[in-house]
Amino acid sequence: MVFWVIYCFFLASSGDIIVHSATDVCEGTSYSYRIFKYMPAVCYAFLFMLFSLFLVAIGQLVIALCFAAWYSLGTRAQCTVPLSSG
Repeated sequence: MVFWVIYCFFLASSGDIIVHSATDVCEGTSYSYRIFKYMPAVCYAFLFMLFSLFLVAIGQLVIALCFAAWYSLGTRAQCTVPLSSG
């Protein structure tokens, strides 16, 4: 998880800052705002990090739910496969 956070910070800081200026039509005040422009490879890396973490979380959820169903249904005594060969 620490690696994931560090990698996301690295990706977030790798964009170029672009400053835009605009003027409000009603009041006539001007203001500026900044946006980040990322290369396509960085955008794909963001998507990879998002979906890979999502898939790992789904896998953990499936395993946890299977174990909870096995434990709570009380069918542990009906298992015919030995858990150890010793």
